Amino acid sequence: MTDRTAVCNQALALLGQGLIASFEDETQKAGQCRAFYDSSVDAVFECFPWPFAIKRKALAKDADYPGVWSAYKLPTDYRYFVRNAVDRESDYLIEGRNLVTTARSVTLVYVSRVSEGLWPGQFTEVVAARLAANLAYPVTESNTKAANMYAAYKDRLRDAKTTLGIHREVEDYDPSDLAYAHRAGV
Repeated sequence: MTDRTAVCNQALALLGQGLIASFEDETQKAGQCRAFYDSSVDAVFECFPWPFAIKRKALAKDADYPGVWSAYKLPTDYRYFVRNAVDRESDYLIEGRNLVTTARSVTLVYVSRVSEGLWPGQFTEVVAARLAANLAYPVTESNTKAANMYAAYKDRLRDAKTTLGIHREVEDYDPSDLAYAHRAGV
């Protein structure tokens, strides 16, 4: 099962470093992993609509703004806006922890932060590569290693997006979707 320690150890192994026994260790490497872990994980969740992390939630209106705008409080596990499932034509923007929109109702489709034990293998590899890229200079003091690790992260991210894009083409099929029908030549 994937946990924080396993992800950190994958990142350290990519750097050619020794492993840690626990995420909570009082070692320098564990401390560096803790320093970069959450921001690395959030950065990966925020860069793509990962299918395993997509949720839907009807949002309650939090406040009315001047004109036709209303604010809706974002869920605490929100990381990335995908769409409003009820009204895809309305304007929106994210302000702090609110979705501000012209829509009268919002069922938010969003990427949530999912716990490590539920991550698919390819996502775990992307997070480990991102963490390795962030740890590369502090751990190895090598600009070359840092650049190589960032390139490796981008490669893993691209591969994951490509794989998921292939799967999503089948999953997203909706015969009433005119854009899909046009792409498919129907």
